[in-house]
Amino acid sequence: MSLLLATLLLPFAMHFEAQAQEAPGGAETTFTLAGDRLGETFASFSSRHPTAQCVESASARKNCYQWAGVSLMGMAAHPSRDCSVKTHTALACLEGLTAQFVDGRLTMLSYAVESADKTHAVDELKKRYGAPKMDTREAVIWSLGNATLSVVVGKASDEPNSPTLLTVAIAG
Repeated sequence: MSLLLATLLLPFAMHFEAQAQEAPGGAETTFTLAGDRLGETFASFSSRHPTAQCVESASARKNCYQWAGVSLMGMAAHPSRDCSVKTHTALACLEGLTAQFVDGRLTMLSYAVESADKTHAVDELKKRYGAPKMDTREAVIWSLGNATLSVVVGKASDEPNSPTLLTVAIAG
């Protein structure tokens, strides 16, 4: 599965330490990923990710990217040193962190690192959340209300030497 297909899959199915945010009484209300939660403010996110580069893509929408110092399950992202907001879609810049904000609130967060194996991540998440809603060779997806947590393994592009990436994301 290419990374493009995985990215398209997220809206429809929608740092490894993913956990559900709990409401009073223990009911889970949303997912968190590496300390960030869906719906958190841009200011809160920025305080935890001071090196993230952000750009407004529309009046109420902001996209953020971070390449340096990004890791997932002990695996570090190894993007090009030349990555920037302008080159974020380049093959050499797909590893790292991507966040999207709408009206100042986090609506999507993903971490991507080079790896062809999702077994450990999926096993740990199954311990926390039980059976996922979807479980295939390429992707595993949990849902909670309108929020999703996904683990996807796929080629970064259709290029023959394209790396295989492990992407863990929350959206909602």
